Amino acid sequence: NRFFAVVPAERAEELATRAEKAVEAALQEAGKFAFDFLKPVFPDTHPNEQQWADQLANFAECYWVCTDLPDWKQGTKDINNLYAETYDGLFVTEAAERGEKWKYRDDIYKAYREGGFHPNIGTFYGRFYEITEKAVGARKSLRDFVQTEESGYRCSLIPGRPALGPVGKNVKPGDYDNFWANFYENVQARLRKGGSILGKNERLSVLGFTKRLFADYLKQKISELPNNRFISTHSLAVADFKLKLAEILAASDSKDVSEALTEFIDTADRFMKVLALEDEYWLPKIKHSAKEANLECKLNVINLCTIPGELLQNDYYDGAFKDDVKDPNRYKTDAQGFQRDVNVMAAEAKACLNNLIRMSGLPAPSKYYAILYLDGDDMGKWLSGDNAPMFSEVLHPVAVKSLVNGIEDPQKRTGDLYKGWAQVFEMDGDKVKRDGKKTLSKKRPQAPTQHMAISRALNNYSLEIVRRIVEERFLGKLIYAGGDDVVAMVSIGEALECAETLRAAFSGHLKSDKEKTLHKLEVTLDDDEASNGFIVHQWGSKPIISTTLGPNASASCGIAIAHYMYPLKQAMADARKAEKYAKNTLGRDAFAVNIV
Repeated sequence: NRFFAVVPAERAEELATRAEKAVEAALQEAGKFAFDFLKPVFPDTHPNEQQWADQLANFAECYWVCTDLPDWKQGTKDINNLYAETYDGLFVTEAAERGEKWKYRDDIYKAYREGGFHPNIGTFYGRFYEITEKAVGARKSLRDFVQTEESGYRCSLIPGRPALGPVGKNVKPGDYDNFWANFYENVQARLRKGGSILGKNERLSVLGFTKRLFADYLKQKISELPNNRFISTHSLAVADFKLKLAEILAASDSKDVSEALTEFIDTADRFMKVLALEDEYWLPKIKHSAKEANLECKLNVINLCTIPGELLQNDYYDGAFKDDVKDPNRYKTDAQGFQRDVNVMAAEAKACLNNLIRMSGLPAPSKYYAILYLDGDDMGKWLSGDNAPMFSEVLHPVAVKSLVNGIEDPQKRTGDLYKGWAQVFEMDGDKVKRDGKKTLSKKRPQAPTQHMAISRALNNYSLEIVRRIVEERFLGKLIYAGGDDVVAMVSIGEALECAETLRAAFSGHLKSDKEKTLHKLEVTLDDDEASNGFIVHQWGSKPIISTTLGPNASASCGIAIAHYMYPLKQAMADARKAEKYAKNTLGRDAFAVNIV
């Protein structure tokens, strides 16, 4: 994450330090919540609160740079010289010259001055942004490093971090196993949702627990937080089956399908009572279809939505279920009898599932799902000004003509025409050069308004647009949306269309309609002139305008198709690999699919 701001020079260091401390304090607050939550179930030899906080202290790496803007009273010529001296002193060597970007900005400055236009401090904004950007990169290359002593297991969630372990003198290797065995039993016995906090074979670090409980922390801190439940890979794989079954019951009064569903839900419910499986998160698209079912079927469809995906997979019923039982002590006291009872219930549920599949006429639920990773192309160029529009693209043609022909100073009114703008456009005699419909000119220099527009467009995309596309238009669950980055889990049958729609929304290629909600807008990627930089859509009961980066922006996407038992972390890495392939090999504005 990166922030760029113009602040009073005398407070720059203070504000940067406060921002750094605020990030650290927020992490420590989330960590303390996790510590307090787990404290009742910690083994006796657990780390104390200070040791817990110490492990979080070095996680967030914050780097900042302050660049002083010069005193405007010095005059623009002196400021330009100061900029050149600063740039040369920091970045120019015998092996690295100023480069084309520096030359372009110098040409703009000369064009202004030679034309009689007096540059102001905004003229130099891009120059000092470039210095600041390069200085941050130089600072980050000198990473802070703190030596720590680590022992025991590595974190299952974040392998680069040490897992928790017993604290004290003369700790033996076997003490780590006892620590985690006791910890797991305490979590399962005393916490309401122990299965989702700690798996039997998991070993988590302080940071791992903080991340796992972060949604609970946010729910406590933010009263109007959206549903923070997450969907399993099993359930995402079978989401398409659930949706089509809901659509069948909404479109017809199929008594056979309804009875088969009732029978399956009843047997699955009995089976769930002895297993440590939780009700599943509702995918909004399935929820909407469930509401369309007739009253007699609606309750069954709603119950179907909450059934864990495992119970819709035939091969799940062939396991021993030893690690899934809700009451481990019962298994220990009567292992054979309990296993026999569980096997009977599993056989009944499996038979009812196959009957439901047969009656519905649908294919067996899929075992595969998709991880989608989308990233904006050339965002560094957008921020640095390399992708800035030409002057001719942001000025009306009538204004271009007037500026080239010359305009009178409205205050002096001497009759003299100011023709400085003619230096900015590419001229052929007394006419402006054209390339087809495009008037040729120099690119507009960077300004704070450009950065503000980019920031707003990315905020609109990540906060307003992405979730509605992934979760309401498609069978998906958003994992992360920040700026130009999107990570989501999607049903395999809708992954490609979801990727196309997210790409279209990134550049504003959704057909505006004030009567339609965002997730119902038509994709217009095939029309080069369909995007005008904003999307009009209905929000609540009112039409609103969401600005975007516009038609010249693009994004690349990687998709990994994975089995529901394939490690999620590896599936995400495979999606990221596909995204890199789309950018680096296919040349950006592309997508790639990685089948694993």
